Amino acid sequence: MNRESENHRGETSAETAVLAPVLFVIVFSVVQLASYWMASQTAIAAATRGARAASMVTNDRDSVRAGLAAVEQTITELRGELSAPPVVAFHGRNVRVKVQVATAAIVPFITHTVHRTIDMPREEYVHEKDR
Repeated sequence: MNRESENHRGETSAETAVLAPVLFVIVFSVVQLASYWMASQTAIAAATRGARAASMVTNDRDSVRAGLAAVEQTITELRGELSAPPVVAFHGRNVRVKVQVATAAIVPFITHTVHRTIDMPREEYVHEKDR
């Protein structure tokens, strides 16, 4: 072997030692970002379904139950994890559903919680004579 090939081996090892951690950080960051995006989509879907279910029921107590059940069902279907209980509340003629979904921790010690709130108008039955 000549001296030139031995020098290139050392260069390659040094380049690998420098670039490997950078590549690992990039790969894990992309996976963590995908996890955050998935949690965000799960929270949006759960809050929207909960608000839609709650807005269709006229009785307030049943409306809250329907909204909470829809949120729980959506979270289960999408294999998400709630970080806090969902909240179904009424503001005037609107239904407001707040959902908090935890993201999967790909990188240790980095956890995020996604918060989503959806406002939706309540369905109202109007008699034909009242129009």
